[in-house]
Amino acid sequence: MKRIRDIVTDLRAFAYPESQNLRERFEFPDALETALRFTANDRNGIDVDRELTANVSVMGSKSHITQVLVNLLSNAQRAVDSVNGDRDARISISTRTEADRLTVKVRDTGVGIESEVLSKIFDPFFTTTDVGQGMGLGLSICHTIIRNHGGEICVNSVKDEWTEVTFDLPLAQ
Repeated sequence: MKRIRDIVTDLRAFAYPESQNLRERFEFPDALETALRFTANDRNGIDVDRELTANVSVMGSKSHITQVLVNLLSNAQRAVDSVNGDRDARISISTRTEADRLTVKVRDTGVGIESEVLSKIFDPFFTTTDVGQGMGLGLSICHTIIRNHGGEICVNSVKDEWTEVTFDLPLAQ
């Protein structure tokens, strides 16, 4: 019953985000835990490592940051699932604080992204997935949300090895 209550609470907050309130104080690990619950069903056999800075509060929209994390985790899970062979199936999430910012990294051991494609991945409707597998809006939405929070988002990747998405958020004072 507690799990059902948590899922309903998470879905309500995710489906009805506050109206552009980007000045709310929230605990980043709470947003991450919500995103991990949303994506848990698709994470069969994929290990998730967390190396999080303790007691980190950020300013922004918790539901929007949860949406970013859900998109990044879903992409990472699909990339790891696409690997042929015996590579370690892993997603690593780490945070660090520097000055007045929290930097978040989501890294996977998936199929990677070709270097000539990296410059297009934030373009709306650009996708590398098969027809019917995605609309190509996830990373574009993530880019917009992070920019609206005064942050930057970037992607580094090595084809057939890994992909790492990094973004930053303002720390709560």
